[in-house]
Amino acid sequence: MMINFKFKEMRFFLVGLLLLASGEAFSQTALEWLSRGTAKMDLGNFKEAINEFDKVIQLQPNFADAYYFRGYAKNSLHDYEGAIIEYDKAIELNPNYIQAFNNRGSVKFEIEDYIGAIIDYNKVIELNPNYVDAYYNKGLAKTRIKDYEGAINDFNKILELNPNYRAIFYDRGIARYKIKNFEAAIADFDKVIEFNSNFDEVFYYRGYSKFSLGDNKGACLDWKKAGQIGLDPLNSYCK
Repeated sequence: MMINFKFKEMRFFLVGLLLLASGEAFSQTALEWLSRGTAKMDLGNFKEAINEFDKVIQLQPNFADAYYFRGYAKNSLHDYEGAIIEYDKAIELNPNYIQAFNNRGSVKFEIEDYIGAIIDYNKVIELNPNYVDAYYNKGLAKTRIKDYEGAINDFNKILELNPNYRAIFYDRGIARYKIKNFEAAIADFDKVIEFNSNFDEVFYYRGYSKFSLGDNKGACLDWKKAGQIGLDPLNSYCK
């Protein structure tokens, strides 16, 4: 799953810039409309939120955050082309806008522009080398273009920065499986099962990894478990 910069996190982020952004003071009216727009987004009323951000931009056309939020709202409505245009404008006004780069990368991922997404995630990491979610998103994008070694490097970097980042073990396991590093893949799948013993796909892929290493009995046990949870692979082989 892609990691977008979360809207509720952005609400906290706004606290420090509502009075002054990009070195420019903004009118009280613009800030009130922005606040109304973010409140409507919080309720899932994205179309109404866009109307509020339109008003902000009419009054303050250089307010990068208004474009960012309008992009977020359009993304939430699956208007990906429109979202990219908004993020482009936010970045034009604020070339160091980390959240806009990250979310534009996520939109590009959605439309299968994986190279473009990787470029945006690289920019996020350039601006903030400790931005863990950017490494994760970049790793996922690399798996889509079958750069599994590159993806593994990104997932490894995540564990350097945050050893408790559980989400990467499944994805790194799949990348290792794809390059036939079955022992390492099994180690990652073991980790996932420690956290979630009801994840049928993990047993499925761990079973294939064991089968590839000649552990037929272990493979069948994993496939049986996958079948009990919901997936039913190769039961005929194990009978």
